[in-house]
Amino acid sequence: MPINTDDPGVRTVLDNMETIVASEGGSLDLVSLNENQLTVKYNKGTNE
Repeated sequence: MPINTDDPGVRTVLDNMETIVASEGGSLDLVSLNENQLTVKYNKGTNE
């Protein structure tokens, strides 16, 4: 999931969430990122 952001807080949250969902075989896709909102798509994993 390549997400391009220079905000270290956003980067930390995304990295942590990706780790959590990846442990179950899932992934996240960035849908949009603007000043007030981050939208991601959750792709269900094979272990769920």
